[in-house]
Amino acid sequence: MKRLFGVILIFSILLLSNHHLNAQESAPKTKYMVWEIKVTPVQLESLLAALKSQNEFLKEQNYPFPNITQYTSDGYLWYSVPFTNYADIDKIEAASQKLWKENSDKSKELQEQFKDAFSAIGGLILEAQPELSILPGESSVTPKGKKFRFFEKFYIKYGKEKEFEELIKRYVAMRKNHDIQDAFYTLYPAFAPDMNVVYFIDETGNNAAEHYTQNEKHWQMFGEEGEQLWEDVKHLVSKIETHLGTIDYEVSYFPAN
Repeated sequence: MKRLFGVILIFSILLLSNHHLNAQESAPKTKYMVWEIKVTPVQLESLLAALKSQNEFLKEQNYPFPNITQYTSDGYLWYSVPFTNYADIDKIEAASQKLWKENSDKSKELQEQFKDAFSAIGGLILEAQPELSILPGESSVTPKGKKFRFFEKFYIKYGKEKEFEELIKRYVAMRKNHDIQDAFYTLYPAFAPDMNVVYFIDETGNNAAEHYTQNEKHWQMFGEEGEQLWEDVKHLVSKIETHLGTIDYEVSYFPAN
């Protein structure tokens, strides 16, 4: 896992040199450093066990930064560290370096658990778009267990980003108008291999079968308005990628304070 944290050094440097930081935000949006990890079924089991061991150690040390684990049925695991301001990257880096330096034996032990636990690893930074999302009610209770998620990546044709954003607004409005309360998240890349991708997470249904059934009912409710929206979407995208997956709170870490 130390290697995973080390990767962020590279991405932070590239981020500062490539990402335009001129826009001033009165209320900074939550961002996520995301490690996209490719795994086989056997590797997934090993990686989840290693992450769980690491998080138990982070809890013992009262490590101040959370992490979130999600994975799919087709060989991906996404390990995310949320942050607000880009200056937080330095704080996360300093805290992780201090932690592993002061606990070198534990660091080596954990590294052995992560050895051969994945096939490939890459990284990106995503930024939440709350105005283009349907957010669940706030809760002071730390989430537990697992939750089904439907992940989508829409590859937007160059120059069509603003038009596509208007379509997202229309879609979110339709869900709200029809009282569809399942959480729906939109995220934009702040730094990624492909900056023309919009990321969606839909929590409709408790499993794949429920998701497809309920989603079909939703589009039937949308009627002609939904048909026109989909027709408009098709002209702005070059590819759509979907994944069935899980957010696993039992393999995530949330600081006590």
